[in-house]
Amino acid sequence: MLIISIAIDENKGIGYKGQLPWHLKEELAIFKKNTIGKNIVMGQTTYDNLPRRLKDRHTVIVSADKNYTTDDPEAEVTYDLISFLKEHENDEEEYIICGGASIYRQSYKYCRKAYISFVKGSHEVDAWFDTFEMEDWNVVRKEEYEDFIYTELERKKSIFVTGCTGYIGSHTCVELLSSGFRVIGLDNFSNSKPEVLDKVKQITGKEIKFYEGNMLNRELLEKIFGENRIDAVIDFAAYKAVGDSVRKPVEYYTNNVSSVLTLLSVMKEYNVKGIVFSSSATVYGDKNPVPYDETMPIGNTTNPYGTSKVFVEKILKDLYDSDNSFNVCVLRYFNPIGAHESGLIGEEPNGIPANLMPYITKVANGELDHLNIFGNDYPTPDGTGVRDYIHVVDLAKAHVLGVNKIIGRKGGYLVYNLGTGHGYSVLDIVNAYMKVNNVNIPYVIAPRRAGDIAECYANAAKAKEELGWQAELTLEDMCRSSHKFIMSLRNKGE
Repeated sequence: MLIISIAIDENKGIGYKGQLPWHLKEELAIFKKNTIGKNIVMGQTTYDNLPRRLKDRHTVIVSADKNYTTDDPEAEVTYDLISFLKEHENDEEEYIICGGASIYRQSYKYCRKAYISFVKGSHEVDAWFDTFEMEDWNVVRKEEYEDFIYTELERKKSIFVTGCTGYIGSHTCVELLSSGFRVIGLDNFSNSKPEVLDKVKQITGKEIKFYEGNMLNRELLEKIFGENRIDAVIDFAAYKAVGDSVRKPVEYYTNNVSSVLTLLSVMKEYNVKGIVFSSSATVYGDKNPVPYDETMPIGNTTNPYGTSKVFVEKILKDLYDSDNSFNVCVLRYFNPIGAHESGLIGEEPNGIPANLMPYITKVANGELDHLNIFGNDYPTPDGTGVRDYIHVVDLAKAHVLGVNKIIGRKGGYLVYNLGTGHGYSVLDIVNAYMKVNNVNIPYVIAPRRAGDIAECYANAAKAKEELGWQAELTLEDMCRSSHKFIMSLRNKGE
């Protein structure tokens, strides 16, 4: 484990009055206590200017001079700091970084803990530690002295969320931020809007560190991974309309599969070995009996969207089989609907909706004249398709549990269904929406849609047993929150 130990003033200045960071008496005592028996990493200049050699500590000297050596039996020399940091960032043994400025800047993103002495006031300094940001850290201990405030911090776990402004992605970002995670997000707004970023901040009081672009852009992914310490990835970046996928299979396979290969390649390059993948119940195809459970075979899908999810699951399983240190959590979810209780974020696809609930809300909002129900001749109680509808907030909370499950594990391949375990027909949803919100939803029966199946619902017992998750919000909650969201958009003229 890598730990920063440093003194900075209120302007993030370091090297106070040209002295070593631990010039204050109490500060020096804390430093000695923190480092005795540990490994200390410092630059050659800092080491050479020590008034005496450090005893009872193993010193790692960082030098750019390939000819630099030391006769100190308690010390070693490294000429490649980044390689050293990558090699030891996940060690149980502690390495304490303590000088100088360049060492701090390069080491910052690799460190999990920090011992910071905030020297009171602004002072004459040698350099600035401008990469240090308090929002990256949680304070675990604080002690105030006459001249400084000693603070111990633990780095927030950083989660890279692709498709972060989309429907499920935005709700998951809210739950991650509310749970103390730092979120780095990527989206190209192909099916979302930039305003979602401000709405997430309005709900949580915290910001997503956002990058705009496409996950197929390897150069952009390398920039993101290079600029941030990432503990795990949640991948939502996929096209998701069943009917659209039948018409545009190449586009779906390119966006949903090729992009994941690019992502995994960059993750391997930067030694990030944890991913939560947004999969779907469509992977069960049309040959398995309901309710679906995780032991059933996948495949026999009826549309390219579902097939793309099968492909990615197989890729992830092959990756894990080839390297058991990877942590993979596949979440197969059924039909998310609903919106955040604030009414600020919800499902608002660009163009004509492909999913049921946003279609209903656009009819309720007056944007569309009527709802098309695709088929009423399925072998179901009322002839319309039956699905396992789950509130998006319940779904988002499951992703937080999935992240917590894989972070810190030494490898694993986990698969969970996320659903209520109860199927509702299309007409059940329409009638519930009208009743809960006291509105009328005109509809017409249209021909069956290519790729649809009769019924689909989950056995979610495994998620309850292993993740401690189960759906809590009701169908009425889903209908009520969806209506609140679409009405708030209309009232704001959005």
